[in-house]
Amino acid sequence: LLNLFVVAAMASGFSYTLTTSANVAITLILYLLINTYGPGVKEASHNLAPFARYLSQGIYYLLPHFEFFDMRQRFVHHWGALPLELILFLTGYALVYAAVFLALGWFPFRSRSL
Repeated sequence: LLNLFVVAAMASGFSYTLTTSANVAITLILYLLINTYGPGVKEASHNLAPFARYLSQGIYYLLPHFEFFDMRQRFVHHWGALPLELILFLTGYALVYAAVFLALGWFPFRSRSL
């Protein structure tokens, strides 16, 4: 649910300035790229030149980590329930990224007159 919350905020933030088809395409591409390559960016950056390493690690820490919300392994292996502290942290994490994406969509409209 938190994963969907962040993706919906991403799509909503992009929808303020993009057409519908561009919004769907960019949101889907970003979600798939972050989900697929996001966890491996940090490991791959160890073999890069220093500037490229710092740049890729900065990108790694700025991207939302959708793998944090993935509970498939817990269900498959019948692990116990998540601790309340972790649920609160993940909820706060999702709220921060949702606020960032919605704020990015709002910025172009703050100086325009309606």
